[in-house]
Parts: sequence; C-alpha cells; structure tokens
Amino acid sequence: MGEQAVTSEVINQLLIALLDTDANVNKSAREAIRNIGEEAGTSELINQLLIALTDTDAHVRRSACEAIGKMREQAVTSEVINALLIALTDTVPYVRRSACAAIGKMGEKAATSEVINQLLIALRDTDQNVRWSACVAIRLMGEKAATSKVINALLIAATDTHQYVRWSACETIRWMSEKAATSEVINALLIAATDTHQNVRWSACNAIRWIGEKAATSEIINQLLIALSDTDADVRRSACKAIGMMGEKAAISEVINQLLIAVSDTDQKVRWSACDAIRWMSEKAATGEVINQLLIALRDTDADVRSSACKAIMWMGEIVVTSEGINQLLIALRDTDTDVRSSACKAIWWMGEIVVTSEGINQLLIALRDTDADVRSSACKAIWWMGEKAGTSEVINQLLIALSDTDADVRSSASKAIGMMREKAATSEVINQLLIALRDTDADVRGNACTAIAKIGKKAATNKVINQLLIALMDTDYSVRESACEAIGKMGEKAATSEVINQLLVALRNSDTNVRCGACKAIGMMGEKTATSEVINQLLIALLDTHADVIKSARETIRNIGEEAGTSELINQLLIALTDTDAHVRRSACEAIGKMREQAVTSEVINALMIALTDTVAYVRRSACEAIGKMGEKAARSEVINQLLIAVSDTDQNVRWSACEAIRWMSEKAATGEVINQLEIALRDADADVRSSACKAIMWMGEIVVTSEGINQLLIALRDTDADVRSSACKAIWWMGEKAGTSEVINQLLIALSDTDADVRSSASKAIGMMREKAATSEVINQLLIALRDTDADVRGNACTAIAKIGKKAATNKVINQLLIALMDTDYSVRESACEAIGKMGEKAATSEVINQLLVALRNSDTNVRCGACKAIGMMGEKTATSEVINQLLIALLDTHADVIKSARETIRNIGEEAGTSELINQLLIALTDTDAHVRRSACEAIGKMREQAVTSEVINALMIALTDTVAYVRRSACEAIGKMGEKAARSEVINQLLIAVSDTDQNVRWSACEAIRWMSEKAATGEHS
Repeated sequence: MGEQAVTSEVINQLLIALLDTDANVNKSAREAIRNIGEEAGTSELINQLLIALTDTDAHVRRSACEAIGKMREQAVTSEVINALLIALTDTVPYVRRSACAAIGKMGEKAATSEVINQLLIALRDTDQNVRWSACVAIRLMGEKAATSKVINALLIAATDTHQYVRWSACETIRWMSEKAATSEVINALLIAATDTHQNVRWSACNAIRWIGEKAATSEIINQLLIALSDTDADVRRSACKAIGMMGEKAAISEVINQLLIAVSDTDQKVRWSACDAIRWMSEKAATGEVINQLLIALRDTDADVRSSACKAIMWMGEIVVTSEGINQLLIALRDTDTDVRSSACKAIWWMGEIVVTSEGINQLLIALRDTDADVRSSACKAIWWMGEKAGTSEVINQLLIALSDTDADVRSSASKAIGMMREKAATSEVINQLLIALRDTDADVRGNACTAIAKIGKKAATNKVINQLLIALMDTDYSVRESACEAIGKMGEKAATSEVINQLLVALRNSDTNVRCGACKAIGMMGEKTATSEVINQLLIALLDTHADVIKSARETIRNIGEEAGTSELINQLLIALTDTDAHVRRSACEAIGKMREQAVTSEVINALMIALTDTVAYVRRSACEAIGKMGEKAARSEVINQLLIAVSDTDQNVRWSACEAIRWMSEKAATGEVINQLEIALRDADADVRSSACKAIMWMGEIVVTSEGINQLLIALRDTDADVRSSACKAIWWMGEKAGTSEVINQLLIALSDTDADVRSSASKAIGMMREKAATSEVINQLLIALRDTDADVRGNACTAIAKIGKKAATNKVINQLLIALMDTDYSVRESACEAIGKMGEKAATSEVINQLLVALRNSDTNVRCGACKAIGMMGEKTATSEVINQLLIALLDTHADVIKSARETIRNIGEEAGTSELINQLLIALTDTDAHVRRSACEAIGKMREQAVTSEVINALMIALTDTVAYVRRSACEAIGKMGEKAARSEVINQLLIAVSDTDQNVRWSACEAIRWMSEKAATGEHS
C-alpha cells in the first residue's frame, strides 16, 4: 500500500502483531514494518519507531531498528541517533545487532565521535553477530571512521574467535585503503592471510590489494605466493589481484613463475586475474616464458581470460612483437567475443608501426566493419597509432565510412585516425567528410575533426574549410574552439583574412584558458598579416592574463610576429602603443618591451620609457620602471638613472618599489653618491616593500656603499617593523662583509638573531658569519648556540655556517657539543653545515665522540652530508688516523656519487700527510690489496702524501706490486707514491720496475714513471737506467 498505510494506528497494530504467538504472523509484521520504513521516512513514522525502541518486548525493539535502517539517511536526526546509541547497549544481542545494522545503513551522516565510540564497544561485544554488525557499520561510514583508534580496534577484531568477525574486520580495513597502510595493519593482514577459513584469507588478500604498493614488502609478497596455491579459488584470485596492484614492485622471478602457473588454473577467474596481474607488471614481466603463456591464454575457453591476455600483451613492449605474437593477435581480432576483439585491437594499437603489414591492415579493415562499436572504435585507434604507414586508399576509404558511424566514439576515433594520415588524406572526399564532422552533434567528433584538418595542414586551406573553422571558433564546447584555433594556425598565411583574424581576436577574450592560448598561437603562425596595431594591442592585453599559459603564448606570439615582421616594426608598434589613450595598452607595451630585454635597447625606446616614467597612471609608471630594470646595465644611462631617482620619490608605493628594483638590476653602474643617498632615503619609506627593495638595491651596489651613513641607515632598517625589511637589511650587511663589521652592527645582528621571524634570524646568522673573527665574542657565540636549537632548519644551518666562518676561535667544548647534536639534525642541510663547522675547528674538535658522529654521517643518505663528513675528518689532523676512520673512508671510496669519492680521496691523502703512523700504514697496505681499483688508487695516494715517513720494505714491496696492477690509474698512482718518497725508495728492484713502467701502454703511467725516476735524482742515474 505504500505511504498511505503510514498512520499511527497501522504502525501500532503492526507492533502488536510482533507479539503474536504465531511465528508466521510475527515474521510478516516485521517485513511490513521494514517495508513501510523503506517507503516512507515521515516524522510520524519516526516518532512511532522511537517509542517502539523503548518497548519492553525485544522483538518490537529489533523491528524498530530494522525499519529505521530501511529509511537510511532519511532517518538521521539527533533523536534517532541517541535512541540507537541506547539500543547498542540493549540486554538482548539481536537488538544490539539490529542497532549496529541501522547505524551502518545511515552511512557517513551517522559518523559522529559518540557513535564511533559506541561501535568500538560493540566490537568487543560477547555476541559474535553484534561484533560482526559493528564491523559492517564502521565500514559503511567510510573514511570518517578511519581513525587510528578504530583501526587498532579492527586489528583486534581481525583475530576474533569467530570467522565472520575476522572476515568483516578485514573487509572494513580494505575500505580504509591508504589510511590503513601501516606496518601494524600489514602485519595483521599477514596473519589473516593464513587463517583457517577461506573467506578470511580471501578478505585479507583483498585488503592487501587496496593498500597497493605500500604493502609490497618481502613478507607480504611471500604470503601472497602461498595464497596463489590456496585450495580456494577465490583466495587464489584475490592473491592475483593483490599482486597486480603492487605493479612492478612485485615483479620478481618467484612471483612471475607462480602467476604463470595461475594462468593455467582450473578456475577461469583465477586465470583472468593472473593475466591481469602480469599486465600491471608491464615490461618487467616481459620474458619469453611469460609471452608464450599469454599466447596460450589467447586460446583459452573463457572470453574474459582471452581479453585479459590481450591487455597483458599490450603492456609487454617490443619483446612481444614477434611473428607468432602478431599472428595470435590477428586471430584474436576474429574472436567470437566482442571484448576479446576490442582488446586485440588495443594491443595492436600499442604496437604501432611494427604491425603495419598487409595482413595486419586487412584484419583491422575487417574490425572497422565489426558489429560492435567498441571494436570499431579500437580498430580506428590502432590505425591512428600506426600513423601514415597505414595510410592506404582502402584504409582511408574505410575510415571515411567510419566518420558516418552511428556511434560517436567511432566517429571521433575515425577523425583522429584520418588526421594521422596527414597529407595522404588531403583529398576533396576526405575534406568534405571532415566538414560534415565539424557539424557533428558530438563535441569530441567536432574537436577531432578540427585536429585532423590541422594535421593535414595547408593542403586543406580552402575557403570552405576556413569558413567552417570560423563557425567552430564559436562552438559551445571549449575544446572544439581550442582545436579550431590550432587548425586555423596550421593553415598559415592562407587563413590570414580579416574575418579570421577578427574571430581570433574574439577568441583571445574567451573565458577558457586553452582557447585563449590557441588563439595566441594561431595568430603567431599567420605571418606578417597579423602585425597590425589592433592585433598587437590585443596581444598586449593578453600579457596581463591571469593564467600563465596564456601570458606565455602571447609573449611567444609577439616574438613570432617580431621575427616575421621585423623587430623594428614590432618595436614601432609598441612605441605607438606607448602613446595610446588607454592606460592598459600603455602598460602592456611597457611589459612587452620589458620581455624583449636587451634586444629592445634603442634611444627611441629608452626615451619613450622615460616619458612613460612620468605617465599620469601609476601602473604605467611602474611597468616602465620594470621594463628599464629588465634591460639591466645597457639602460644605465645618466638621464635614465636621474629619472629613476625621481621615481624613487613617486607618490605611488608600487612605482617607488619598482624604481628601487630597476636601480638594483643596474648594479654597480648605478652606484653613484646621488643614487646611494636616494636609496638611503628610501630606507625610511612609509611602505615596507619599498624599504625592503632599497635594502636589496644597496646590497648590489658593492663596496662603494660601505659608508658610515649607509651603515647607519641599515642599522635603522634592522629595527624596522616589517620582517622582510629586517631580513633584506641583514642580507645587505652580509653582502658588505667584514668591512661592515662594527661593534654596533654586530650588536644589532645579535638582536636580529632573536627576531620573531625565521627569515630574519636566518639572514642575521649569515651576516654574522661574514664578520668572521670580528664576531668571535662570547656573546655572539652564545647567541649562535641558541640559534643552533632554532625551530627553523635554515636558521640552524646558517648558524653552523657562521660558526664555521668564525673558525677555531669558536672551538669551545660547549660549541662542539652543540654541533654534535646538529650532526643528528632531521634536516640534511643542517647536518652538512655542522660537518663543515666541525672541520673548521680542526684538531680542537677531534674527540672520540665527534669522530664517531662523523663516521655515522659518512653513512648518511644525503650526498652533501657524506662529503661534508669526509672533509671535516680531513681537517682534524693526526687524531683521525685510526683504523676505524681509515676503513670508513675506504668504504666511502666505493660511494655511488663522484663528489663523495673525491672528498674521501682528498681526506685519505690529508691524513697521510698529517700522520704517517704504523697503524695508518698497516691499513693502507690492506687497502692496496682491495678488489676495488678506486680503493687501491687512494691507498697509493695516501702513502705518497706521507713521503719519506712511509718508506718501509713492506710499503715498497706493496707499491711494486701496484706498479703491475691491471688498472692504469692504480699503476700511475703507485709511480707517483714512489716518486714522492725520493731517494729513500731508489732501490735497484724499484728502479727496474719503474723502467718497465716507462714502456707502459698508458701514457699517464709512462709520464708518472719518468717523474718518479727524476725525483730519485743521482741514485737512479746508472748507465743501464739512463
């Protein structure tokens, strides 16, 4: 009866019927109440059900919950939610279960913290059905319930004693996808994947599938390999899908081999899923064995398996392009199943030109006449991908028929395919058919028809086509308008009629970004005819567009017009535009000239910009300043600078700011006393941006600005109310260096180190560093120690750098300890700077604790930190010459990054020079026998640095062996090491070995051998040796 039966009397009677002694009456009453709930969620019904929820009979309360659940979101009121929360604590389990179910059906609207907390209690209920329903309810609430608290409760539920609770917990975790991608969840799913019940195992695999690549650990992959052999087909299928979602990360030989077995599974869904998993592994799974198995799968009895095999082959890359592979796909084109034929077309489509054979084209021609639209569309796409090579007259004729297909996707794909035939399709018949396609009811067809005409190019440039493209420029669909612009542009000068140009100017004002971009590009491809004042004015306006792509296109078009029409002509147009009555045009002209930078520097342009600097409109004056600034030093003439000085005092703050910026870009050429005085005045400007820009301009003036007055003004700027000004003042002082290092400046920088703004603190740290030893006071160092604990990484990093520049004078235990903490900083740049600072302190910092921390830094994931650690060790002298340090440096020689290898080599050499200890020599002798040539070379270099200190019989013998090394640069380094030992190494056996090296196949070895003999002086001068 529907809603008409929803009266309080009816509902009361049905509630009484729930108490009937006859089970059938009872059942019918429950169904009636549920149906009424589904049909009508009226306030009257809800009120009756709220009363029923408090009934003394549990059957009534359960039916009330079920009826509310049927209403779903319609029943979501605070009263209903509160009543259901009470029902969740009912003494009767099936009422609690029905309350959970009702809440679940309300979905996200019921996902309040109170409800979720109550459901978490229900997850621990004594009744398994309640626990199961609580899991389901949480799942139906979606992401709103995906909190860490809920996930933890679900992990406990995943180990429940009842299989359906465990299954439901896994299912709920699955719907939380990435939010549940934690190690705890993954570990719980690993356990669930080994459950005794197949539904739980299936659900666990499914949950792993949706977590995706984040779950691609070796433990998970191993478990999925076991699941691929599960006795239950659904588990095997789910395992395949999970592996597929991991993509290339799971593409290891064990997994691939197991999937190949699954491709032959007795269950067709497993076979299909196995093919799909291989597809997502892409080229990483492309072995001969895999291809053979997929080719067998192309003949499977199940159509879904054959279709999935086609798709997998599509992603295999060029390895599948064999005569057998192509033949099997061509057979698949004749499959009885439409999905298989369509997938075969797509596979051929991805192979492109390789499949362009007469047999392949013939099969695609048949596919173009297929009864299924998706097959015909895929055939068109395959031909499109093959390009011009497939452009036979028969193919083009069939594509013309496809242009009139009843299905829009087929017509759209046919248009694209015809476009790829390019000039081969430039026949009157094709063009006429494309003109019809330009009037198609489907926007994609019209757009692709425009693109096809664009690819055919100038050969399609007839009046009829141009007129139709003009209509397309006014199309209701933005993508059609965009494609029409492209087509008109490709026709070049032939399309450059006043009507077309006017229509493109309209398109330049279109609301869609891509259309405006397309119009700009089209104008730029039409040559000299577009170089009119009207076109240039519109392009100048386009330079002010809100979208970067339009601005870029307008700039490129102006440049193209300049190339076509001659730069001088374009500049003349812009000079005229600079005198336009419209301020927007004058501003755009300035901006366009600015974009030309140094190319536009002529006396006429400079004079016009100087006039623009006095324009009545502020934003024109500002743009003129910016244009002059972009010309840089070439515009730095005295009259220009004088005019900019006037602009520095302009009434408009933006003009003043731009004038300071322009002076800044002129650099030292603008550094006159008058300019500096004016910039010092600008440092007191009412506008913070002007003050900041003045600081930056002063920074680029060079040493000329380091005067007492200039420094005083910067000291005032350091106390500015605006953080950007204070930061810029710090940077200006940093640029001046030690010359600005007065006690007053250093004191003000110390205050800046405690600034509320992180950029100011960072810049102050850099400036203090440039004071070098002048800043080596206890007060400065204490303040830098505070900065080393700053919340901002840049501040901490620059504080380290400042300490490095102060050097050994800052080398106190307190500083070294703080730098040790900085070596473990979360930010890589801080760790790198800390290494540098410790290195600069030399031997004072060479404690065991510091050295150990540097050894940890040598294994850091960041290249710069590893380099810094090497350099720091190298600057600490003899104390670092321990076996542990040498071993770590030798390992660093095997680093993947060249800079680290270079730093390690230099450090080993430095240690060799500083300390020729027996321990160091022993380590180097071991290194000389290393399997890696880089290590052997560095050992030779370090021994060479020790010179005469390293001369022992063991060392000499080891170097003689190195002279016969298979690697040329090792032999060369051995020669150099022997040479640096001088006369002490001039033994007959050494000299004989060097004589052999003089005839080495490598010129560098021969040169080094001669040099070594030279350093042995008279001792090597025997008749034989000479």
